[in-house]
Amino acid sequence: MGPRIPQRPLSRRRILRALEARWRRDAFDTAIHGSLNCHDVFGSIGTKLPEEIDHGDYHAIVELLIAAGAPLPRQVRGSEAVQDALRRAGVPDEE
Repeated sequence: MGPRIPQRPLSRRRILRALEARWRRDAFDTAIHGSLNCHDVFGSIGTKLPEEIDHGDYHAIVELLIAAGAPLPRQVRGSEAVQDALRRAGVPDEE
């Protein structure tokens, strides 16, 4: 039996809740982690600096989450581009 197809379109809220339930992390945590640690699209260990990661548009993902009304993280984290997007949304730097 294949995956269950939803009878109605998924809402933004349902998508965000599904991410939290699956990974026990919210979508912001996932994007922040990727901006710092996802060096290789094939999953091998990388040695690049966050600013050298040349795939994944993590700051755009963060901006989409902000626009969708996802709960903001408590403090700024992530690559420089992700940090800039979070600051523009009013997220405070580390205390």
